[in-house]
Amino acid sequence: MPPTRSKPWPFDLRLAFVQPALGGPADGVVYDSAGEPVPPGKTGPEYGLMTADGHVARRVDPLGTGTFPEAQEYATSDVYKERSFVYRRSYLGMGERTQNGATTPRYYYAWNAQTYLTMRGKGPRWHPVDTGAVTEGPVLGFVEGLHGTPPALTLFVLAGRYVRRHAGDLPGQSVESLDLGPGVYARSATRWRTRGPSPLEYLYLTDSSDRVWRYDGAVWDDVTAEVGSHSLLWSTRDELWGATGEFVHKNEGDPMVGGDWTAPVACGDGLAPVNGMTDIAGAMFFFLDDGSVWSMLSDTSTQNLFRGLETSRSDRNGRNPAQWLNQIFFRSAETLYRISGGVGGAPAQFNVVGPERVQTNTSPVRGAVGAFCGAQGYYAFAGQYNPWTTTPDGFSGPVSYLLRYGNWVPSEGDEEGIAAFVDAYDGAQVVWAGKEITSLAYTDAVSVTGAMGDGVGVGNPRLFAGFGDGTYGWVYQPKGGPNPFDPDAGCDFTEAMSFLRWPRHSMDAPADLKGYLSFDVTGPYLDPYRWVNIQYRVDPAGEDTAWSQLARPMWQTSERVMFPYPTLGKVIEIREDYGSAAPPDPAPPQPSPHPPGPTLADWTRLTTPVVASMILREQLRPAYRGEYAFTVRATDWAPRRDGGTSRLTAPQIKALLQRAADAPATLRILLPDESAGDFTLVSYRERMPQAAKFQRYGQSTLIDVTAVAYRTQRVLGIVERFFDDLVGELSDELTVERCDEL
Repeated sequence: MPPTRSKPWPFDLRLAFVQPALGGPADGVVYDSAGEPVPPGKTGPEYGLMTADGHVARRVDPLGTGTFPEAQEYATSDVYKERSFVYRRSYLGMGERTQNGATTPRYYYAWNAQTYLTMRGKGPRWHPVDTGAVTEGPVLGFVEGLHGTPPALTLFVLAGRYVRRHAGDLPGQSVESLDLGPGVYARSATRWRTRGPSPLEYLYLTDSSDRVWRYDGAVWDDVTAEVGSHSLLWSTRDELWGATGEFVHKNEGDPMVGGDWTAPVACGDGLAPVNGMTDIAGAMFFFLDDGSVWSMLSDTSTQNLFRGLETSRSDRNGRNPAQWLNQIFFRSAETLYRISGGVGGAPAQFNVVGPERVQTNTSPVRGAVGAFCGAQGYYAFAGQYNPWTTTPDGFSGPVSYLLRYGNWVPSEGDEEGIAAFVDAYDGAQVVWAGKEITSLAYTDAVSVTGAMGDGVGVGNPRLFAGFGDGTYGWVYQPKGGPNPFDPDAGCDFTEAMSFLRWPRHSMDAPADLKGYLSFDVTGPYLDPYRWVNIQYRVDPAGEDTAWSQLARPMWQTSERVMFPYPTLGKVIEIREDYGSAAPPDPAPPQPSPHPPGPTLADWTRLTTPVVASMILREQLRPAYRGEYAFTVRATDWAPRRDGGTSRLTAPQIKALLQRAADAPATLRILLPDESAGDFTLVSYRERMPQAAKFQRYGQSTLIDVTAVAYRTQRVLGIVERFFDDLVGELSDELTVERCDEL
C-alpha cells in the first residue's frame, strides 16, 4: 500500500482548539481565521507540528503505574488486576442502602439475623406464650412483684384485660391473676413498700378506668376508694407518684392514707393528660400525650423542659418511657428521644437517638419505636413498628421488629484496649408479622430463668415482648456476657428465613464496569451443618429483580468459590443467607482436607453459622482511554515531510502548547494514523538541547507532551482508501457511529 498523503501530512500531527459547549473565560474562546468565535464543538485554525523523532507513542494505562504500598492489605491491592473487598465490621449497624466507604462498617438491614462486633449469624428464636385464653387489649408492661408464701419475686404481665403471672414455660402456666373486665386494660404497675417499723410491700396497678388495684402476694383488692382514682403510678423507692389527667402528686408514707398525698400539681394547660412518667435518680419527668416533657420546678409548679416537642395528640406519645444507665428514652410523634442529666439542679440534656436518624434506610425494617428497654450495661433493645410493608417472604401488612441499640467496639491504634459505645441499631433480630409491638422488658429473675446450669435456656436472662393484640413471648439472652455466638451462652436461634443484606457496592466507581470473580467466607463456626448461601444481583433494576446464587453453600473457611459464569456490572448487591441442619449422631467423617463436622451435642449448643468476614474478589474495568506521548520540536522553521518548512517559530509553538496544557478537554489532535479525537494534555515538560543541532534559526526547545483521548471523532485510513468509492461512505458512517460509542 503506498504511503498516504492525507492529513496530518506533511506534518507529524495537527492540533486545533475546540470551542467549549458552555463557553468559558474570555481567553478560552476559540476564533476562526476571520476573528469570529466558532460554534460550540467546532474547531478553530489547525496548527501543524513536528515531533523530534517522527514518532507518536500510544498505550492503554488508564489507572497509572502506582507505587508499592507501605502496608499490605486488601485496600492497597491493584484494583485493575484484582481487588479483595471485605464485608466485615458491621458494628455501625443497619440503614446504609449504598456503600459509603471502603470499610463497610454499616449494612443495609438484617432479617431474623443478628451481629456481634464483626460476627453475624441467625437471630434469636422467638418463644410465644400460650395463654390458653382469648386476648383483649394491648400488653403495656412487665413488672416483678411478690407472690406466694414465702414471698418471692415473680413476673407479672399487663396483658390487656388480664394481668397474668408467669408460672412456667409450659402451656397453661401463664396464669390469669386478675381479670379487669371487658373493654378495660391494665395501664401501669409498680412496687411500693410502706414506711415505719413494720413495712409492707405491695404491687399497685392502675387500669384504663383509672381504678387502683393492690396485690398482697395472694389476692388483688380494688383500693380506688382509699387511694383515689389514678391513671398512672410510678415508684422511685422513696416516693410513690400518681397521675390523673394532667395532675400529678406524690406519697411518701402509706398510699391508703389520703393525708399522706401532696396536693395535685398541673402539667401544662390541662388539654393533654400525663401519658407516662419516670425518674433519673429520683428526679421526676412527666410525659404528656401531646409529646411534651415536664419536670417539677417546685412542690407547687412544673415546667416544660423542651419547647417545640408538642405534636398531634396520641396515646403512643410518651407512653412507657424507659430507664437505662441513668437515661430516659421516650417517644414523641415518630421520633425516639433520650434525656440525660437533670439531677441536682443540673440542666437535662436532650438528644434524638431513634433509628429514623439513618435517612438512607429504605428497607422494610423501619418505622417508629413503640417500646424500649435496657439489658444490663451491654446494650438496649428497641421495638420498631412499620404499619404497612411488604416483606422478603411475601407478607404484606403491619410488621414489628426487634432492634438492638448500641454496641461496645474495641478501639484501635493508640487507644487500643479501650471500648467505645457506638450509638447504632442492629436489626431486625426478630420479625413479627401482623403485630404492633407495645412493650419490652429484660429480666434475669430466678423465678423466670431458673437456676444456673448447662444447656440451652437454662439460667439465661430473657427479653419479653408484648403486642397490641394482648399476646406476648420472649427470646433468650446470652449468659456470662453479651456474645450470643458463644456456645456456652445458652442461646437458641431462629428456624425462619435469616439473612443479612449489605449495601450496594460499586467499588467507589459507580460509572465504571467491574468484573466479579469469586467469594470467600471466614468464620469461627462454619461446617457442613452450619453454612452460608451467597445471594447476589448485578445492576438491579429494582427490588423485584431476582437474586442469583453461587453454585453451592459456603462453609469451608477461606475456600474460594467462583461465580458460576463471567459476571460484569457496575453495581452489585449481596446478602448472606444463614442455614443449618442437625448432623446425624455420630457425624460421618469428612473427606480430606475438610475438618470433621460437629457432633449433635456440639451442634445443639450453637445451631447457627457464625461468619466473621466475606471477601468479594473483583476487578475494575474502566472505560477505554488511549494515552499518547510525543515530543514536539519547538524550533524556528521546522522541516516538514514534504521538504518545506513550518512557518511557526519556536516561541509560537511553545505558546501554543502552553495554551493547550491550560485548556483541558478542548483540543482536537489529528494523529499519524489519520485518526482525530478530543484530547486532554496531562503532562508538559520542556527540554533545551545542549548541542546546536536544532538551533539554526533561534532558540529551540524539545517539549515532551502526554495526552489522553476520551473520544474519537473520526477515523480515516486503509479501508476508505482501498475501497474508495465502493464502500467508502458506508464504512465512514459505521466508523463514526462506533467511535461516538467509545
